[in-house]
Amino acid sequence: MYWFNSTKANINWESLLLILILIACNKDSGNSIPTISTIQVSSISQHSSVSGGEIISDGGSQIIAKGVCWSEQQAPTISDKKTDNGQGPGYFNSNLEDLESNKSYYK
Repeated sequence: MYWFNSTKANINWESLLLILILIACNKDSGNSIPTISTIQVSSISQHSSVSGGEIISDGGSQIIAKGVCWSEQQAPTISDKKTDNGQGPGYFNSNLEDLESNKSYYK
C-alpha cells in the first residue's frame, strides 16, 4: 500500500483530476476496421453484371451502407457508380448496371 501526506506534497488536484479524465477518455475503444470478402463478377452481359460479398465482421462499428463501387479508373470510390445493398453485416448481391460494351471496369 502506498501512502503520501497531502500536506507535504505539492499537488494541484484540479490538474490531477483533468489528467485522470483525459486518460479515461483516450482509452482504446477496441474498434477495428470491418472484415469483408468480395465475390467474383459473374453473369456478365453487354450492359450489366453481378458481384457482391459478405461483411464478416463489423469491427465494432455500425455498418451504415454496403455495396459495390465501380469505375473505368482503378481504385473506385463511393463518388463513382455504386450499388446500395442495405446496412449491417452479412451477405449482399450487387447488380452492376449501365455498363458499356468493350470497356474495362474496376471494382
